[in-house]
Amino acid sequence: MATSHWGALQPYEAQYPVSTFSTIRRIAHMHITHSKPQVPAPPPPICICPQRQPNNRYANRMKSMSSTAPKTEASDKKTNEKKWTKLAMDAGWTAFPSVILERQKALGLDAIDVNIIMHLAMYWWTEDNKPHPSKGTIAIAMGIDPRTVQRRIAKMEAHGLIRREQRRIAKTGSKTNLYHLDGLIAAIQPFAQEKVEEIAKKTKERDDRAKRKRPKLQLVPAKDD
Repeated sequence: MATSHWGALQPYEAQYPVSTFSTIRRIAHMHITHSKPQVPAPPPPICICPQRQPNNRYANRMKSMSSTAPKTEASDKKTNEKKWTKLAMDAGWTAFPSVILERQKALGLDAIDVNIIMHLAMYWWTEDNKPHPSKGTIAIAMGIDPRTVQRRIAKMEAHGLIRREQRRIAKTGSKTNLYHLDGLIAAIQPFAQEKVEEIAKKTKERDDRAKRKRPKLQLVPAKDD
């Protein structure tokens, strides 16, 4: 096909300079070369390999790690839904250290004080967003006078359990106080440590009792007939 093209161009060679006709030849050659059909590249070879079996030891270790991983907030909520119903949990729930209830007398708190602290905890959603409910809101929920809430908070502040932070704004006046529970958190640490050690001791005693109950297997030599 290329020869016929060059033959068709021969009668015109004498009418043009050599350089011009050489350029025409190159362009025609490029056209012929690039107009050839492109042959697609063959597909890569397919390797059919046997499926690798999973490492059972690694899988067992990962399963063990997942089973001992701490529960997420969602799983905790599911557990509580079984106790309190899903409707009650969807209405809102509060995480509160049990040691405050168990050791309220040692902390110098009474039922009203603990109730106020629980209300503050109910409005404390994240560590950096301190609770700031009004004394009137707490008083209405508890069915007491707002001045009683004010006096109790002042008493707990004098004992170093609560710290109030006033929020004064020049144009709009004061907002509700922010409440910091750092003092209470520090005060419960010894009681929490004592409780953790008590739990660990009871767990060890239970495991020891379970081990003693297990029958000991002994190898008995076979008797000759």
